[in-house]
Amino acid sequence: MPKNIYKKIHALISDCNLTDPQYRELLQDNFEVSSSKELNDFDKKRLITILYKIRDLSKKLTIYQKMYINRLIKEHARIYNIIAYISKIIKREITSIDELTIKEASKLIARLKKLKC
Repeated sequence: MPKNIYKKIHALISDCNLTDPQYRELLQDNFEVSSSKELNDFDKKRLITILYKIRDLSKKLTIYQKMYINRLIKEHARIYNIIAYISKIIKREITSIDELTIKEASKLIARLKKLKC
C-alpha cells in the first residue's frame, strides 16, 4: 500500500467535515481500531470507500474543487460579480462558494474551463 494512502484518508476526512472524535468513532464502529495505521490494506481500502460515501452524501464541494474554482476565477478576472455568475450557472442563489455541492462545483468547473479556451 503506498505511503500517500494516509494523505488520501486524511483529505477525505477533511472533505467529509468529520471531527476527530467522529472519525475515531467511525474507525471503532467499523473496524474496532482507534487509528487508520492499525488497519490492514484491505480495511484501508474499505475505509476509503466509506469516506467517499460519506463525502458524497454530504454533497459539499471538496477542498480540491474549491481550490481549482478559485484558481480558474483568478484566471478570469473579467468576471466582476462571481457569486452572481455562479448563481446563474447553477440556477440557484448562493452567498458563498462553500455552499456548492460536488455536482454544482463540477458543473461550474466545466463552465470556467470553457471560458479559458
